[in-house]
Amino acid sequence: MSIIIIFKVHMHCIQSLHTQKIVILSGAGVSAESGIPTIRSSDGLWQIFSWTKLASIDAWLPDPAALLDFFNYIRELIAPNEANLSLKRLEDRYEVFIITQNIDNLHEKVGSQTVIYVHGEIDYAHSEHNATVRLKLNGKPLFIGNLASGHHQLRPDVVLFGEDMHNLELCQRYMPPADKVLVIGTSLSVYPINIPLKLSPKNSKKSSFIYILKNDITDFNLFKTEQA
Repeated sequence: MSIIIIFKVHMHCIQSLHTQKIVILSGAGVSAESGIPTIRSSDGLWQIFSWTKLASIDAWLPDPAALLDFFNYIRELIAPNEANLSLKRLEDRYEVFIITQNIDNLHEKVGSQTVIYVHGEIDYAHSEHNATVRLKLNGKPLFIGNLASGHHQLRPDVVLFGEDMHNLELCQRYMPPADKVLVIGTSLSVYPINIPLKLSPKNSKKSSFIYILKNDITDFNLFKTEQA
């Protein structure tokens, strides 16, 4: 069953919430609706490719070209879907903050205003020697010889295996004031994306988590709420 169908069926539940501030935690299930393979599903990326060779910090130095080619391939798959648009429409009613483990920039492509990327952004590159030196790619591929200022190679501005999550301090800022937390397309079972669960307001009876979860590539749990 498509996450888009589930989302449409239960959108009225979200829109009827007596709330002002919503934090959305989005994962690979959202981007799967755009044809981007999920990571750990039975036919996901790591069943096709080796993450140790293509998406780890240890793979960068011995074969940076292979890593660049892999992320160029992922970049070509990217196009927004109805789930991204539905989350954007929530901003017409509520104050919405999105914390995403996706790297595809799809939330911003449909106009979402406040998006926090914990695993980086594929539409940006940074110097291999200085992550603060960033360049927007505007969908263009990245190759060996594309240099940052200082004449260092550019690499995708994404969190590789073996690197630390980005923007944890922003998660700490936005989670506690939230009235509701919508978790969509992720089980939040993997560290460090499950860290925001520990940052929710523990003493607020108003706060609850609302899950739209994907157990595998075809089966979604139905909508449920749980007090934080």
